Amino acid sequence: MKILVRMSNWLGDAVMNLPAVSALRKSYPDAGISLHITQELAPLFDGHPDVDEVLPFARERGGSAWRFIRNEARRLTSLGFDRAYVLPNSISSALIPCLLYTSDAADEEDSVDLGGC
Repeated sequence: MKILVRMSNWLGDAVMNLPAVSALRKSYPDAGISLHITQELAPLFDGHPDVDEVLPFARERGGSAWRFIRNEARRLTSLGFDRAYVLPNSISSALIPCLLYTSDAADEEDSVDLGGC
């Protein structure tokens, strides 16, 4: 099983997310656990014993939020996650994992189909 964990964007919040990551490792000891986290925080979590992979992301300042969400969904879809956990309490954080499980959700250039989200 491959698990994606969307971490919080702020250092203190991301550190407080770690017990959830450790609980996932305890519940799914053979799973591959990947953290989706800002590129600024990514190096701090690389090598964590409960994490198999860190997937940093960077959002362009002033760029389109929908374009970023669509591009990240495309990138992560190719990695074949079976489950996703969203730890921040924000709709933008939840949309990317939601689109991972929506067929053809990220195919349209100017729209995003939220399908079963």
